[in-house]
Amino acid sequence: MYGDFSRLTYSRDKRYTAVWSQQGRVQLDADANEQTAILLDWLRTLAHDFIGPFGGHVVRAGFRVGLKDGELTFSRGHYYVYGLRCENPEPAGRGAAAVTYRDLAGAAGDSLPKPPYLVELLVWERSVSAVTDPGLLEPALGPYPPDTTVRSQLAWMPRLSQALPGPEGRALHSVPARDLSAEHISRAFDEYNSGGRKRPELAARVDREAGTDEATIVPATSGYLGVENQLYRVEVHIGSSADGSADGSPTFKWSRDNGSAEFRIVAVAESERADDRRKDADELITVTVFSLGRDDRTGLEVGDWVELVDDASVPLGPPPPPLLQVHAIERAGLTVTLSGKLPRADLALHPYLRRWDQGADSQAGPDGIPVVESSASGGGNIWLDLEDGVQVRFAARGADYQTGDYWLIPARTATGGLLWPGGAHPEAIGPHGPDRYLVPLALVRETGKEPEDMRTLFTHLAWPEPDRPDDSKSG
Repeated sequence: MYGDFSRLTYSRDKRYTAVWSQQGRVQLDADANEQTAILLDWLRTLAHDFIGPFGGHVVRAGFRVGLKDGELTFSRGHYYVYGLRCENPEPAGRGAAAVTYRDLAGAAGDSLPKPPYLVELLVWERSVSAVTDPGLLEPALGPYPPDTTVRSQLAWMPRLSQALPGPEGRALHSVPARDLSAEHISRAFDEYNSGGRKRPELAARVDREAGTDEATIVPATSGYLGVENQLYRVEVHIGSSADGSADGSPTFKWSRDNGSAEFRIVAVAESERADDRRKDADELITVTVFSLGRDDRTGLEVGDWVELVDDASVPLGPPPPPLLQVHAIERAGLTVTLSGKLPRADLALHPYLRRWDQGADSQAGPDGIPVVESSASGGGNIWLDLEDGVQVRFAARGADYQTGDYWLIPARTATGGLLWPGGAHPEAIGPHGPDRYLVPLALVRETGKEPEDMRTLFTHLAWPEPDRPDDSKSG
C-alpha cells in the first residue's frame, strides 16, 4: 500500500483479534488501519481454509477460458484466490460480452504462443488514491478539496506461459502427459505461491556517527537526523537474481513518505529532443498535472526522479520503464518537463507520476540504485545510505528480487531511531509486500482446440449439487 501513513502495525504473529478505542485518547491512523488488516486477514484465512488455495463455485465461477474466432475468452463471474475474490468483469465493468485476451493484453495479445501453454491469472492488490480516482474527493470541502483516505483494490491480469512456475521453470513440452493434469498443475502453482522463490532480505538502522550541517540544532551523533517523522519505503525497481543467475542486476528506489507523492497527468505535449548543448540526448516531454502538491513536502523539484504509473502497471514480469527526471517546472501552468527514455502516456489508462527521493545519491539513475548484497558480519557488511542517517543492508543470500518488493521503515524524531525488529542489532527480514499470486486457468494443448479447464470448482456445503437428484427421495 502506498499512502501517507504513520506506520503499518499489523502482525499476524501477535495474534491480536481487535483494536479497541479508549475514551479521551489520541486517535492514530495506524490503529484504524490495523483493525482493517485484522478483519481482512481473518476473513481471507477463513475463505482459504474452506475453499482451498483457489477455486470457484460450480455455477457462478468466472474466468473459464474459451476459444472464439481464434481468440482466448474469459467468462464472467468470480474466482477465489487465497481468500481474495477476483471479479470478471472488474468493478468498473466491461459489458456483457466475454472479455478477450486481446482486450486485456493490448498489442501483446495479437499473437499466441506455440502450444502447449498455460493460461494463468496474476492476482495482487494495489492502492488507489484520489490522484487516480478523483471521486474519492469530497466537494463539500471546497473548490480544491484535500485528499483524505486511500483504497485498496484487487487487480488481476491473465498471462500465458509455456512453463510451470518456479525457479526451475520446467517447460511444458518436457513434462510427461500424465503430469499435465489439473491436480498436478494446481499443486505446482500452490507450491510456488507458498514459497517457491528465495525472497530478498533487508535490515535497516541509523548511523550513530552521521553528521549534519545543522549541528547547533541536532547533535552530530544523534542517530536519525530528520526533523520530521517519516515512513521510508525501499522498493525493488528492476528485479533479478543478485547472484548473477538472471540477466542484469537488481536495483532499488526509495521514498521518505511511502511513495505517497503522486501527481495526476491531465495532458501530454508532443515530445522533443533535448538541447544539443546537453551532454545527453534524452527526450523531453511536457505534461500537465492536476496539482503540484500541497507544499514542499508533497511537491516536485527540478532534479527529482519520478515514475510513470498507470492502470497497466503490473508488479511482476518485464522490467518497468526507466525512471524520469524532472527537467523543469512551470508552476503557474502546472506543467512539468521530464527527461529520459519516455514511455507513451495514454490518458485512457489514468497515468500519474510518483516521486522517489534518491535524487542526491550519486549512484541513482533511470534504473534506480544498484542492489549491493552483504554478509551479516565481517568485512562484507555493507550499509547503504538513504538520508539523515538512515541506512539499509541487503542480506547476501542470492535471492530472487521481483519488481515491486518493498520494505517500510518508520523513523522517529523523538527517539532518533527507527522502529525496526532487533533494535540496536537490526534483523534482516523479507519484503513487507506485495503479495502476488499466480493460479492456473486453462491448458492449451493444441492450436485451434478448446482449452482444457484447470480451475478448481466447488459446490455448496449444505445444498444439493446442480443437476443431482435428491438422495432423500430415492428408494
